[in-house]
Amino acid sequence: ELTFVFKGQTEVEINYLFSRERFGGRIFSGIRRWTFGLESRFSEIVNVASRIEFGRSVYRDIDNPELGEILVVSLWSGFKPTQQLYLTTNFEYARMNHRDSYFETYPDAGKELFSGYIIRSRMTYQFTREWSLRLVMEYDDFEEYFVVEPLVTWQLNPFTVFFAGMNSNYRY
Repeated sequence: ELTFVFKGQTEVEINYLFSRERFGGRIFSGIRRWTFGLESRFSEIVNVASRIEFGRSVYRDIDNPELGEILVVSLWSGFKPTQQLYLTTNFEYARMNHRDSYFETYPDAGKELFSGYIIRSRMTYQFTREWSLRLVMEYDDFEEYFVVEPLVTWQLNPFTVFFAGMNSNYRY
């Protein structure tokens, strides 16, 4: 891993992973992935980040795990127009394909193991020192669902906090 830090709280990172992994009783060797990232907090109001990862990774299917070719792209931004309001948005796209050697055994197979994206936005508003509101909205293309999660917080002191919230999928 190499990380370069510049003025304006700007950071560039480069990672390379060469590994092997045990999954499902099998050992997968030849795992190789590159990651490139850029993050900058160039002002008090705006900060941004991006990351791309590609290479070989294990497809963790319990019945049929295999080594595949992965691509992950992440974008993130934060916006703080006032002292009380903070907005963030994240976008992540991931895709994994069979390696070319897979088609020697299965010539009619489709190339893609999976692909999809997740978009998540979060808004936090601090009304007073004691009262705050957080709203999270997320769309998951993998599972095809949309979630809205509001949360109100009342903090009486550092040791006493009350929360009231919900999520739209009613799991909790």
